[in-house]
Amino acid sequence: MTARPVFIFLLVLNLGAATWWLLHTPRAPRTEAAANLPPLAIVRDVNAEAPTANNKAAPALNTPRKARAPGATCVALGAYSEAKDVQRGLAALRQAGVEASAVTRVHSPRGFNVLIPPLPSEEAATAMQARLVAAGFTDQFLFREGTQANGIALGRFSTEAAAQTQLARLKAADFPAQVSPVGPSTSELWIQAVQSPAQTVETLRGLAQAQQAKTVPCDG
Repeated sequence: MTARPVFIFLLVLNLGAATWWLLHTPRAPRTEAAANLPPLAIVRDVNAEAPTANNKAAPALNTPRKARAPGATCVALGAYSEAKDVQRGLAALRQAGVEASAVTRVHSPRGFNVLIPPLPSEEAATAMQARLVAAGFTDQFLFREGTQANGIALGRFSTEAAAQTQLARLKAADFPAQVSPVGPSTSELWIQAVQSPAQTVETLRGLAQAQQAKTVPCDG
């Protein structure tokens, strides 16, 4: 009676072992490429701030430039005729501890004329005027003498943008108009210096050897 339960128990064990061998998936062998890979290593983040002895982050190496105080006053010194004079003035100011920089001031023309260049004859100019009126351009003037004789003025504008707008309208209507500046565009060399409470405008002018000195808003 005792042998029968033991026999059944052993039979169940054998069946379980056989089932496991039939159903399990063998583990893939380690490939040669994987075997040749170097072991993983923990890499320290080089961008992290290194702790100091007091367990605090180390300060940055580059100290930010000190911001200019709000409401700082600047002085324009000039105008200079040559760049070497500007460099001489800058050197003298900086030697005295004054923050200074070179500035080029551009003066635009006094205005911009929109016109049709001189035509071959007065008859051709008169015919062009009639075409302009028919197209709605009634604000015009015919030059009858001088270098612009038989040319037609179509307005003077204070800004180039406004003149270009008028020119675009005329071009769209197929008129041979153009923009002509009134007066030249000029530039001047100046020095802009930051004035400290201990310095007067005349002191800065003397250091820079400038003909003129005037208080201006600080740029930047």
